[in-house]
Amino acid sequence: MSCVQCDKVVSPSKNISCAECKSYFHPQCTKLVSISNYNSLGTDKRFWKCDSCLRSQNLTIRKKTDKSDTNIEPETITDLSSIQSSIKTILTKLENLDKLIISFNGLQESMTFCSNKIDDFSLKIDGIVTNVKQNTIKIQEIENKFTKMQNEIDYLKSSYNTAEQFKLINNLDIMNIPKTANESLFDITSKLTKLLDIEIKEVDISKLYRIKSKSNDTDRIIIGFNDKNKKEAILSAFKSKLKTSPITANQIHTSFPDRKIFLNHQLSTDNRKLLWMTKQLAAIYHFKYVWTNQSGVFLKKSDGDTGVRVSSLSQLQNIDTKKKLNVYGRL
Repeated sequence: MSCVQCDKVVSPSKNISCAECKSYFHPQCTKLVSISNYNSLGTDKRFWKCDSCLRSQNLTIRKKTDKSDTNIEPETITDLSSIQSSIKTILTKLENLDKLIISFNGLQESMTFCSNKIDDFSLKIDGIVTNVKQNTIKIQEIENKFTKMQNEIDYLKSSYNTAEQFKLINNLDIMNIPKTANESLFDITSKLTKLLDIEIKEVDISKLYRIKSKSNDTDRIIIGFNDKNKKEAILSAFKSKLKTSPITANQIHTSFPDRKIFLNHQLSTDNRKLLWMTKQLAAIYHFKYVWTNQSGVFLKKSDGDTGVRVSSLSQLQNIDTKKKLNVYGRL
């Protein structure tokens, strides 16, 4: 059996038969294109007609139109309605596709805009990071310079303080002896040294005066000796005397109150402040000993420990982990 369209042999299992002329066709030689499309017609396969029969049928229908429209075959109307419905469906899908394309283009533009903004922001962040790094380096350089300058200043202060303290090497500082009108400081100091079994003469003294204090009646007495040995002998005797009993002001003169007299190396202004700060630190952190000598101020935690010379305020601040020192306190 041959295909009417191409006149080639057609397979009995893969042919299409016209319901009108009973001719056989290859599926691809018809508008159905494939046997699967033909099979999808189901029971409508028995109404399928080839193009030739349809043209003849349509011609007949047009001739009969003048007489009556009711003569149009139902199959043709069904085919036309189906085609029209398919076209509408396709058009609707095309419209939706156009909308989808427009939305996609808008989304793509938004993503491009966001991407550009992110790139701009990234560049700005990179610039900020670079500036921060540069400023960090500059700050570090400034801090290094400041630290170096601070160390130099501390060194100069320490050197100056050492020099000032050296100038006072022959001096003693006497406290808690009341001040009186028309007093003789030599008589007072002479009586004090006699209590220590040491006699002094005016020729032994290079300077003798009071330094004003907060309380006018207890201004400190500064006595400078021409001979350092004389000064050390008096100080040593005074410390030995303290081990048995303190010396009080009323031992100098009966009109004076019964209060302890203190006698120490005269300290420079900086060392006096260091002494005051060191005593404050010792009270906070339970250091047992604070003392002075002609070299400065010393601190010791407890018996058996080695004494430490306090040379600067920063040294005390390093020990002051609780940050409780009153740095700006008055002497």
